[in-house]
Amino acid sequence: MTNHLKTLRKASGMTLEALAAAIGTDRGTLSKLENGHRRMTVDWMIKLAGPLGVEPKEFLAPERPPPSPLPQAALDTVPVRAAAAGQNADIELTDAIIEWVPRPRSLTGVPDAYAVHIVNSSMEPRYMPGWIAYIHPDKPVGIGNDVIVFLRDGTCLIKTITHLDSGRLTLSSFNPAYPPIFLERQDYVRLHRVLFGLPKDAI
Repeated sequence: MTNHLKTLRKASGMTLEALAAAIGTDRGTLSKLENGHRRMTVDWMIKLAGPLGVEPKEFLAPERPPPSPLPQAALDTVPVRAAAAGQNADIELTDAIIEWVPRPRSLTGVPDAYAVHIVNSSMEPRYMPGWIAYIHPDKPVGIGNDVIVFLRDGTCLIKTITHLDSGRLTLSSFNPAYPPIFLERQDYVRLHRVLFGLPKDAI
């Protein structure tokens, strides 16, 4: 059974050093756990679950079968997921695909890549309402990166990370009318990297 520590850590946005500090161990020990050179025990799963905001059982979830080869149409395009404006500059994102847009070179070979419509003004002028934002779900995130943040309540935020420490996030908007947002690790599920946005008529 596969150990999913590395996947869960990267999804949280935490570095090895930050996670090690959060549970009182060292980077080398965590690296061995991630690479399967040290056994993932129940005690380790309980320790790691809190800082990563997951259930202990998720570390040893059954491995998913490899994805089927993408059809040519999917290799050339990425799906645009349906999004609606929520409150407090958040968006409600669903798995429903409303259209397909050309796949940029930076997302070649990324089967889970997707795009979303920008539906509010919190990130203008970087991303204007009506633009398409391209998302790389597997690219590492860090300070200065634009991300889509999946919150525990099911809504999402598109923001810039201005501080990241042991899973704690400070998020900023480009529009100065929107104040910074502060999140604890238990407030969000995962982070996906926003690569760039384009006006619809430029795609």
